Amino acid sequence: MRVRSRRGGNAMSLRIVLPAVLAIACFANADPGRIVVSFDDWTLSATGFNPPNEPGVLVQNTAAWFAEDSIGSFIGYGGAFHLGAQQLLDAFAAAGHSYVRSESVTLELTELQDYDGVFIGAKPMGDLPGNVGALMNYVNGGGNVYVYGGTDYYGSIAEDAAVLNSFLGSFGLECASEMIVYRGSYPLSSTHPVLTGVDLLFTDNGTAVSDLDPADESNEVLEWYGGAGVVAIYDGSLGITAVESGGRWTDRLSVQPYPNPAHNAVTILYARSADRGEDLRIYDVAGRMVRALALGTASGTATWDGTDSMGRRVSAGVYFLRLTDGVRQETARLVYVR
Repeated sequence: MRVRSRRGGNAMSLRIVLPAVLAIACFANADPGRIVVSFDDWTLSATGFNPPNEPGVLVQNTAAWFAEDSIGSFIGYGGAFHLGAQQLLDAFAAAGHSYVRSESVTLELTELQDYDGVFIGAKPMGDLPGNVGALMNYVNGGGNVYVYGGTDYYGSIAEDAAVLNSFLGSFGLECASEMIVYRGSYPLSSTHPVLTGVDLLFTDNGTAVSDLDPADESNEVLEWYGGAGVVAIYDGSLGITAVESGGRWTDRLSVQPYPNPAHNAVTILYARSADRGEDLRIYDVAGRMVRALALGTASGTATWDGTDSMGRRVSAGVYFLRLTDGVRQETARLVYVR
């Protein structure tokens, strides 16, 4: 994986494979990576490659953006329908990139860091509790991810959207929980490097993408169709100011529980500017603190087992997770069922 240096720097053409803890420390001075979100999974399917659609150009543009115009190495996690079309493989090869597809349900940070970019949907992102955290750490360390929506692997569009948003929400983006019903080609006109030369793409129903913080220049919906966001990006090299602490990026504060609703253990993905502020605190609807979870790092994952500070099982209901960085505060709502 190429390490993207701070704003204005060049990428290093060095591939590094390290144990997870050392790898995170090594990439601490790199900008966060980049994300491309497509609202539909059919875009890169064999059907999506039928003329006059141009997903091949989209793939090559995305790969070039991820690898910063160098030859890159990419991996797709998912089934043959979504990420195994021969036309998709040909598009990577024609631009000189390497591409492999994996059906593994486990995402390991050390494996992800072997690649300049990852192509993935809700599955296998939501298969194991640690997958989303690994993907977040990968991006925070300079990795790049192409995400597609429009699926219902886990039983419904809303369930898949919740999985995607447990990752995307930390980077200012969100997928809708309802399907946009439309099959056919849609036009594009954005001049962003990811979409340059892409005039038409195919969809067979999708889930709209939105920008959670339009004031933040690092995340943006690039293209709209019928009032819905269809392509969005996150660029970790933007929106980073001179405010730094220990070489870490400092412009984000986020907390995301998964699954939500939950009936057993809850994985909580969090990111804050530095190892400061209170523990992650859990409150009930009456404002009483139920539990405090110690956080050892500025970003990562924590687990709540559904018990209070005395080890007693909590009642079903709504709970609020609060995270601070010593200055700001972020709160997430969690529904706990028994």
